Amino acid sequence: MSPKIKFQKIIFYSSYTALLLTLVVVYEVLTRYLLRQPDMRAMIISTWLSGLIFLLGLPYVTLIQGHVKVDVIYNKISSKKIRLCLDLLTALVMIIVCSIVTYFGFKRAWASTLMNEVDVTTPLFKPPLWWYRWIVAISFCLTLITVIVTLLRLKHKLT
Repeated sequence: MSPKIKFQKIIFYSSYTALLLTLVVVYEVLTRYLLRQPDMRAMIISTWLSGLIFLLGLPYVTLIQGHVKVDVIYNKISSKKIRLCLDLLTALVMIIVCSIVTYFGFKRAWASTLMNEVDVTTPLFKPPLWWYRWIVAISFCLTLITVIVTLLRLKHKLT
């Protein structure tokens, strides 16, 4: 099974996260406007779910090269070699950024797990944070892998 198909399955199942996010936001709006008692837990959970959607989608969108580019400049460049060089430069920058976030992300996730870190922004609701730290680290690690694959494909085009 190709990595693209595996990622597509992950994205399919993560689409349920968007449904869950919708339900949490509807709940938050109802409690805020009908009951006049906003629920801070809903705000925290909706923030986490939004981040989860982004983090789960990042490696897949990188793999299929679906990120938004500055097409105004890119499309005006007629030389395929210059476009290829820009793609290489972008991949190298992404490798640096993803490597840094992956390295520090895993360090932070491990430390967070050891201390059983919790969110202390609300007095009564203290959900664990350690699992979310792992999602960040794993997401950027997978993105790093997909960027390396993209870089190898670009290198193949150069030869």
